Parts: sequence; C-alpha cells; structure tokens
Amino acid sequence: MDWFFQVKTVEEALKTLFSHWSPPPPQVELVHLTECRTRVLGADVRSNEDIPPHCRSTVDGYAVLAKDTFGASESLPAILQVVEDIPMGSLPRRKLTAGLASKIPTGGILPDGADACVMIEHTESLLDGTVLIMKPVSPGENVIQKGEDVSAGSLLLPRGSRLRPPDVGALAALGVCQVRQKGSGTRVLLDFALRAKGIDGTQISGYEREEYTHTQVATP
Repeated sequence: MDWFFQVKTVEEALKTLFSHWSPPPPQVELVHLTECRTRVLGADVRSNEDIPPHCRSTVDGYAVLAKDTFGASESLPAILQVVEDIPMGSLPRRKLTAGLASKIPTGGILPDGADACVMIEHTESLLDGTVLIMKPVSPGENVIQKGEDVSAGSLLLPRGSRLRPPDVGALAALGVCQVRQKGSGTRVLLDFALRAKGIDGTQISGYEREEYTHTQVATP
C-alpha cells in the first residue's frame, strides 16, 4: 500500500496522463455567430479594420474646429454657420473649414476638418442657420478617435478565449457572420469573409453594425 501515499501534484498527474494519451484532432464546422457563445477559440483573432473606422461624437451637439471656439462664453459667444445636419449612421457630405459647424448626434461620424464637438447644452441655434457657441472646446474633446476601441491588426481575442456575450458583440462589430467550430463546441476559428457587410449580409455604410443586437442575442 506504499503507493497509496505517493501523492502527485496536479501538474505531475497531467504530465503522466498526456504522456499516455492525447485528444483526437477535432472536426471543423461552420456555426452562426448567434450560436457560438461559450465556445472556445482555436486561434488568435485579429481585427482587419479600425473600430470605429471613423472619428465620432460622444455627445449631441455640433462638430466644429476647436480653434473657432477659443474664448467663447455666454456673454461673447462664437458664431458659426451650420452647413449640415448629419444623420445617425450616415457619412458627412461637407468638409468643415474655419467658421463652419455641422449638427451631429451622439455616435455620429465627424466630418473632415472637424476635431471636436460642442454639447448642445452649450449652444443656441438661430433662425438664420447659425449657431452660438457659448463654451470653448479643445481638440479631441467629446470625440472618440478612429481605432480607439480596436485598431487594425491588433489582437481582439486570444486563442483559448471562451466567447462571452461582449465578445460576440465585438465580432458582430467586425462584421463576422459565422465562426468555424472545432469539435462539439470546444474550439472555433473565425470566418472574416463577410466582414465588409452587415451581420445579415447586407451592405452598410459608415461604422454601424449590429453589435448591440448580437450582444443581446448572446445574453441569457
């Protein structure tokens, strides 16, 4: 019975196990994104694009050139000409130069030339198409920069990660529609074939994809 008292560590036991046995290579099958939660990645996942692919606003208000607002106050506001109302999910049509502004929603794409956004609470819209800016902003203020969430080429999910609802949402943001699953839901490899389209295969503009929808679908 002496062998009964020869205790081994977990590492030693695993080494002994795998010296006599190795798992068979898993088979590969395609699985839709909505069905891949809790499965484990079989390879590193790197982003093929910047997320977001454009600078965007974090507030409802006006996209501006920050230098146009320097020194602005309630008693002496800066006056800018509004040239566009940017709809959510649409690419801006006008480039901003000195003295111009574009109305923008939270999450809206910044027009070329703009480098900051002013909160709508610090503005007053006039009937002649101008807007009063009553508080200055600095460059980059109230703006999410291009690639701030995920930069192109960066590691998004490492091999061995078990997919959680936020991970599924991140994959949806990249336009991933299907994953390659290896063996009984244990490992998956991502398929980026549809990354340039919406998650349902439809072509989209700007940066929006169904990240929120598929995060919710993946949540119990």
